[in-house]
Amino acid sequence: MRFHIAQAHKSENWKYKCPYCPRKMEKAAYIRIHIRSHTGAKPYICQGCNKGFTTRESIKKHIKDFHNDDKSLMFFDRSLDVDENFKIIK
Repeated sequence: MRFHIAQAHKSENWKYKCPYCPRKMEKAAYIRIHIRSHTGAKPYICQGCNKGFTTRESIKKHIKDFHNDDKSLMFFDRSLDVDENFKIIK
């Protein structure tokens, strides 16, 4: 198992680089979430209270805790998300 982790998950395999810091990740979705920590983007909006969230998981928890798990209140506003401004490392 350790060998698999060392080989399959080593940083040389990570092809997406954050434009704000040296961080690299293997999947575009992961780097997009990371970039939101730099930009402050909160594209997930609770329509019940207008609060913004950086991840789908965080808005789901909020909706469950404060709005009786009414998932119809979840909204993703693409215009508030980060753009595709991350680099693919060749």
